[in-house]
Amino acid sequence: MIKTDKVAILLATYNGEKYVEEQLDSLLNQTNKDWIVYIHDDGSIDSTCAIIDKYCFAHPDHFVKIKGEPTGGAKNNFYFLLRKVEAPYYMFCDQDDVWLADKIEKSKEKIILEDNIPCMAFSDLKIVDSKRNVIADSLWNYYKFDMDHITIEKLIVRNVVTGCTIILNKMLRDLMIRFNNIENVPMHDKWAALLALKFGKMIKINKSLILYRQHENNTIGAIDNRNVSVIFNKVKNRKRIHSNYEYTWRQAKELSEVFELDRKDAICKYASLGEHCKIVRLYIYIKYGFFTESISQCIGLLISG
Repeated sequence: MIKTDKVAILLATYNGEKYVEEQLDSLLNQTNKDWIVYIHDDGSIDSTCAIIDKYCFAHPDHFVKIKGEPTGGAKNNFYFLLRKVEAPYYMFCDQDDVWLADKIEKSKEKIILEDNIPCMAFSDLKIVDSKRNVIADSLWNYYKFDMDHITIEKLIVRNVVTGCTIILNKMLRDLMIRFNNIENVPMHDKWAALLALKFGKMIKINKSLILYRQHENNTIGAIDNRNVSVIFNKVKNRKRIHSNYEYTWRQAKELSEVFELDRKDAICKYASLGEHCKIVRLYIYIKYGFFTESISQCIGLLISG
C-alpha cells in the first residue's frame, strides 16, 4: 500500500502513445500542485511505457509508476489502483483527454467541504475530436441530461457521471473497494456515484473542466442517443440490449448484497428483475422510476428491458 497526503490521481494506460504525453503535460500545467499521479500500464506494446518512464524520471514528485501484471481492462485497472494507493482524495485520469488548468483546484475546493461523509464531486466536460476541435461545450447539454434530479433509480439504469471528472474522498474510496465479484461491479464512475447517492453525497460542479477526446480507439465514448440510427440499432440489437440490462440487475444485486440493503429498498427491487416476466419488469420499471428522460433509452427498455 502506497500512502500520500496529496491528491492521488489514478491513471490507467494501455497503448496510449498518441495522446498520453499531451495529457501528462496538462497535469503539469495545473494551478494546484498538491498532487501525485499513480500510473499502472495494462501491457502496452507501443511506446506508452517509455513516455511514462520519461515523465517519472523528469518529475519524480508528481509521477509514480506502479508495477503489476496486466489487469485485463480499464475497469480492472482503476480498481487495482484504488486498492494500491491510500490518500485523502482521489481523481481518475484517462490517457487521451486534456485537463483544463483549474480542474484540480476547482474540484478540490468542493470536496474538502465534505470530509465527514462519503462524498464525490464531478464536473461537466467539453467534447472534442482527435485534434481538440470542440464538438460540444457541454456534454450535459449535448445529451440533455437532467443533472438537477439525479436519483439512484435513474442512475442504476444509465450512468450520467463521467469518471475523468470525478474527485472523491477516502471514505467513498473505502466503500468502492468493497465488493464480492468485480465482474458484477460497474465501471468506477458509476460505482462511485451509486455509493455516494446511497450512503453519502454527490456535488455537481457546473463547469466543464476537461477536454473529453472522441476518437476511434475510445474504450467508452460519447454516443448521441438522440440519433435515429442509434434508436434503430436498439431495435435491431434487442438481445444485446437485454444483456446490458441484465448486467445492471447484477450490479444492483452486488450493491444490495455487499451492503446488506433491506429487501424493501428500491435497489433490491431492481436486483430482482431477472426473476420476473417482461410485463412484471415493465411494471417495476415504471413504479419505482427505473428509467431516464432519453427517448432511445426508453425505447430500448420497452423493447428489450
